[in-house]
Amino acid sequence: MQRERIASFLLFNKYKENQRELRVQANFDHLSGVMLRSTFMDLSQKAIQQPECTDLFIGLVDIDYFKQINDNYGHRMGDLAI
Repeated sequence: MQRERIASFLLFNKYKENQRELRVQANFDHLSGVMLRSTFMDLSQKAIQQPECTDLFIGLVDIDYFKQINDNYGHRMGDLAI
């Protein structure tokens, strides 16, 4: 009986771990780790609608001439730049 409980506990933990990993894959870019636009838009809309939301900060990073990095040095170097 104890073995079944342990096995069930381990299986449940593995399930939860897999679910977390799937959420990360579904909501974040695998290369940069940045939240996907659709996820960001959903979360920001929910945050704005909260009555207690009085301050909101949104940051933006832009890599100048990024296309030239890809064109001149290839996508692998572009991936490293990101």
